[in-house]
Amino acid sequence: MKKIITYLILIIFIIAGILFFLTRVPAVQDALFQRLAQSLISTAPNIFPEEDSLSALVCGSKSPLPHPTRAETCVMIKAGEETFIFDVGNKSIDNLRNWRVPLDQLNSIFISHLHSDHIAELPEIHMWNWVGTSRQSKLKVYGPEGINQVLNGFTEAYSLDWKYRNDHHGDQFAPLDTAGFDGYEITDFSIPVYESNGILITAFLVDHKPIDPSLAFKIEYKGRSIVLSGDTIYSETILNNSKNVDVLFHEAFHKGTLDMMYNALPENSSSRIAIVDIQNYHTNTIEVANLAKEANVGHLVYYHLIPAPRTNLVADIFTRGIDDILTNWTLSDDGTMVILPVDSKEIIITSIN
Repeated sequence: MKKIITYLILIIFIIAGILFFLTRVPAVQDALFQRLAQSLISTAPNIFPEEDSLSALVCGSKSPLPHPTRAETCVMIKAGEETFIFDVGNKSIDNLRNWRVPLDQLNSIFISHLHSDHIAELPEIHMWNWVGTSRQSKLKVYGPEGINQVLNGFTEAYSLDWKYRNDHHGDQFAPLDTAGFDGYEITDFSIPVYESNGILITAFLVDHKPIDPSLAFKIEYKGRSIVLSGDTIYSETILNNSKNVDVLFHEAFHKGTLDMMYNALPENSSSRIAIVDIQNYHTNTIEVANLAKEANVGHLVYYHLIPAPRTNLVADIFTRGIDDILTNWTLSDDGTMVILPVDSKEIIITSIN
């Protein structure tokens, strides 16, 4: 028996040595990299289901508080054949590119409010929806009053970049006539923001003062529905617009975790002020659960997590007490996906990671 084990170990070492040697051979290296390159440049058309559905992909689940792997707030929505993005926080577009989600057919962007963690990646999504694509117009961006000021600022900051890329690659790859943004300020809440091909997107005001206006969105498609809260304290408008929806995505902070962070800081730390202030314009996890229960939502997804848990232990602390109120909930991570097939009541919660 010992001889057999000795022979097996020897064989393993020999195989490992051969593999190590082969990976040092240029021809083998080139062949391996060619396969890697093909996988890196390919798209992933099956990220979203092929069946007709309303689907949501969390491309960013954290707040501005630091986290080593999560991106800031972003949700991609696919309704039928049309795709939209709601908020574009830092690193969110990197997620979509790493997942090889096609960005060339993106319909438009919706911005809930003008905090940096909701707008930071507008230049990046513009880039990857522009160069080398068949986009026929500037990128459409819907947002609250003030969105055009933001877009004009990005345009001024990036206009030289766009010119340089056009100078280098030409009109076929980087056409200047489609570079830039078309901004649409949402001010009339009595009419839909978007309505086409069975898709209905409405916006409504929430309370994130002193940020005013701050918006939430409702997306409806062939009898299925999703509400995205944006940033807000407990809001009656969220409650009223979320009644009986299939899925509510709601931001949340965990008071106990923030209190522990506060106590861990030196008494003279200015960060203590921020931790206190965070809590007066966001909604805590238990308030969110109670709202979802009262609204009779099919499923609650927590996103824009404050602070986003780094370990399972912290996630357990973050979600304490929720099961006492309702059981149909998910704590999102980057890559969490919700699928709502049409002509069905099914709610599928999965992940692309």
